Order: sequence, then C-alpha cells, then structure tokens
Amino acid sequence: MQIIDDNHREALSAIHQCLQLTDYEAVKAACLKNLGWILLKEGNLIAAEKNLRQAIELEVDSPHSHCLLAQVLEAKGREQAALTAWETTLHYSQHRIPEQHDCISWANQRLETGGN
Repeated sequence: MQIIDDNHREALSAIHQCLQLTDYEAVKAACLKNLGWILLKEGNLIAAEKNLRQAIELEVDSPHSHCLLAQVLEAKGREQAALTAWETTLHYSQHRIPEQHDCISWANQRLETGGN
C-alpha cells in the first residue's frame, strides 16, 4: 500500500527488513518485485530491471513481476524485449484475479499495437 501511496521510504524500509528476515523464496520474490516497482517509479531503470529479474528467477510465474519488467524495458527503449515480457505477463495472468486486471489490460494493449 505504501508504494501505491508513494510512501517509498516506509516501503523501502519494510522491503529491506523482509529481504533480511525471510527464508522463503516466494516472499523474497515479492519483496524484490516491490523493490523493482519502487525503483521503476523513481526512474532508476537499471536497478529496477536487476531486482525484477531476480524476483522472476525466484518465482518465474509471477505476472506482476513480468508486467513491471515490461514497463522497465519499454522505458529503456527495448521494445522487442518488452513485448516478450508482456506475452509472459499474459501467460501467467489469471483473469479471475482482480489485482491482475491492469497488467492484463496493458499487456493486451501493447501486444495489439506492437508496443507502440
């Protein structure tokens, strides 16, 4: 919630604590995804991509991580790689989960227009 509200300082503190304390890969993946999301919002694309790729290594079937990675790749001008990430987003997304609707919509839009 702190990320959505742009309360990055509080979110970063919680993320760093999460990464230090958890032994569970799925939890680490979620924390790395959230860190990547904050870094994307702050415009730190290199670090965002690094953290999102680490999250995906831990949990390959996370549509949100792929969705955020696609946004990072678009911002970096890597359209073909972004399209692949959008395809992967759709592959792992589930329409019945409301939290995934935005990513599904964005992925469909980008894939229909070829990334433009």
